[in-house]
Amino acid sequence: MEQELPAGIQDFDELLAKNGIYVDKTKYFPMLPKKGSVVFCARPRRFGKSLTVSALETFYSGKQELFKGLAAEEFMNSPEFNPKPVIRLDMNEFNNSKSLEVLEGKIRKYLTGIAKQYKVTLQWDDAAGAFSNLLKDVSQAASQNIILLIDEYDSPVLSLIQRRELTYDERLVDDIREAGHTKLLFHDQNQ
Repeated sequence: MEQELPAGIQDFDELLAKNGIYVDKTKYFPMLPKKGSVVFCARPRRFGKSLTVSALETFYSGKQELFKGLAAEEFMNSPEFNPKPVIRLDMNEFNNSKSLEVLEGKIRKYLTGIAKQYKVTLQWDDAAGAFSNLLKDVSQAASQNIILLIDEYDSPVLSLIQRRELTYDERLVDDIREAGHTKLLFHDQNQ
């Protein structure tokens, strides 16, 4: 069967199902947690970051059948491998919010979906607190550390900058600033 270039495919499972060409980077996946508690991966636009995040999600979730013939297969079959709960935030989901209420509604819906997936109750006081509690609750429910993957972290900010509807954008930025929601971006768990 002939393989095709996977132009525009950002989902690892979909890429494999469509027999797309995949440059195998999975030998590096087991090394990432050893590099530190936070790993930042910066690459140029259209360079496969979202596909890599999807592959990491699939790997750490323990979907071994999808890694047959790839470098990570050997590690996944070793006793050292331990699947973990994975929370993936795709920041594209929060684009085009015209008000603070719309933004908070999108965040609440997204976090509620993750809470349901891991059978924990979302405690909502504000977005930052809910997110912090969600991470703790999922980790406690699983009795292990979680893997947090954030894709397109800068997307909502870039969306605001690139849009032309300045009256809405200025109002949203002012609302966020006045409400003290900058802690959405810089939340310290020790606060």
